[in-house]
Amino acid sequence: MSLGMSVGILIGTILGVAFHGDLFQSTVYSILIGVVVGFLAGIPIGLPAVIDGILSGLMGE
Repeated sequence: MSLGMSVGILIGTILGVAFHGDLFQSTVYSILIGVVVGFLAGIPIGLPAVIDGILSGLMGE
């Protein structure tokens, strides 16, 4: 759970600086990356962990 949120926040911060104020694109990209990381982190554990990883990736940004 914390992995998806942490990655979403980190990538959002990096992309926010890289896109120079275009916060919409940086937010969308960081949410997508957080969802993917949460999904991949939950696969070995099972379906409830996958769902939790996806939702925490969405909450991360």
